[in-house]
Formats: sequence, C-alpha cells, structure tokens
Amino acid sequence: DRGVRSGVISNGRRFSDRKFSRRMKESGLDYLTISICGPNAESHDGITNVKGSFYQSMRGLRTAGEEGIDVATNTVIGAENARELEKMVDLLGDEPVKEMTFNICGVCVSEDSNNSYLINPIEAVKSFERVYSRAKSLGIRTRLVTPMPICFFDGNLVKELKDKKLVAGGPCQLSSGRNFVIEYNGDIVPCTHLAHFPMMNIFNNGKVISKDEFMKKYNDAHEVPFQFREKMRRYPSSKCEDSNCDEPCSGGCPLYWLKFDPDKEIK
Repeated sequence: DRGVRSGVISNGRRFSDRKFSRRMKESGLDYLTISICGPNAESHDGITNVKGSFYQSMRGLRTAGEEGIDVATNTVIGAENARELEKMVDLLGDEPVKEMTFNICGVCVSEDSNNSYLINPIEAVKSFERVYSRAKSLGIRTRLVTPMPICFFDGNLVKELKDKKLVAGGPCQLSSGRNFVIEYNGDIVPCTHLAHFPMMNIFNNGKVISKDEFMKKYNDAHEVPFQFREKMRRYPSSKCEDSNCDEPCSGGCPLYWLKFDPDKEIK
C-alpha cells in the first residue's frame, strides 16, 4: 500500500511447495532471489551442508516461477565454487530466471573461522568475468553485487559492465551510509558482514523512533553512525589516490583489506 517493493532472499526449499508459492504470490511478493551455491548436488549440498538441498532449491525455483513470481538467483563466489561457475549458467539457462547475481565471499569479522571460504578478490573478479561472458552468449543478465576495485576488471570489459550497471560503482555503503541493515531486535548495523556490531537502535522505550529522530542520529557528527562512516572513508592504497585514477569505487569493500594486502592487490 505504501509503494515499497518487497522481496525474499532464500534457499528456496520451502517454495517447492506449490501451495506455499501460490500463497506468497497472492500475499504480494514482488520478487524472489534463491541462493544456488553450485551447479550440481555434490557442489551445492557440500557448501550448504544439507543433503538434498540442491534438488529442493531447484524445485522451489521452478515452482515459484510457474506461480508468477519473478525469480533471480544469487551465488556467493568462494574458494569452493569459483572454478565451476560457468556450469551454473548452463544449469540455469532453461529455467525461469530473470537474472543471476553474484556476491564475493566477504570477510567475517565476528567469527574468523568462517574465513576459510575467502578467495583472493582478483581471482573472484576473473571468475565473474568468465560467468558474465558465458551468460551474455546465452542472453542471461548477470550482475556482480559486491563493491570491488574497478581496476580489477578487464579494461576491454569494464566500460560495458559499468554502462549496464552490472558492477557496483561508487563507495561501499560502509563509508557512504546509503544502505544499512536492521537486525531482528532493531539494531542498525552497517552491513551484513558486521552483524552484532550495532551503531544505534530504531526503538526508544519500545516504540519506533520518528523519521526525523532517525535521520538526526544517523547523520549527526557526534553520533556513532557518522563517526563510523568517517573512519571508513579512506582509500586502502595510495594507488587509489593517484591522479591517474578517476574511478569512483574507493577501493571496493574495505573489509577485504583486513585479510588481503591492498598495495599488493590493487593495480
């Protein structure tokens, strides 16, 4: 009623139930993004650690599409699947998929053991480029969501990717503040990779604060959200400040540089 588009990002398994998919469509669901981790059961189930999840997710994808829900897929590029992503395009080429989106496995700040899935960011970008070329030949729109240094991309390809808005441009939301995440308890965190690190809360005495209150606290120079963004608003490498670089990417997601050396990786 308020004109806000609503969507679900899910493993899609529940959507294999036709009654459930139909009820979600009738409830006003605008779009569904289903996480597909690999091109076959062995790869996908190995990453999700749930046997049978691949076939359930694929059934969910088809059933939701048949019920008239706009379906896209999302895949996190990590160490376990980077070399088989082209097969994902072949898998989904005949499915009711509007778009394939890709994230690059990000740094987990709260649980360092989860970083075993990390992949060198340049290698991840090259993996996406291979996927993009394969998808383009089949007429499938493919997009990279994770902010990355623009200089990582092939020089002959980057203009096309930017013009079509298929790569994330501009500073990461950690420094720009243009997006944020609301946790279940009302905590505002800068992004999904910084869960459990709240900057503020949308509740005051059990009631949701007003828009004016929110904007004042979110943008006040004396409050944590603004101070956090100021701290993150820096280039990871002196190469990014070079006068020959006119890209607006600001070095991509700053959390990568907790684990990788920007002076070594950034061109």
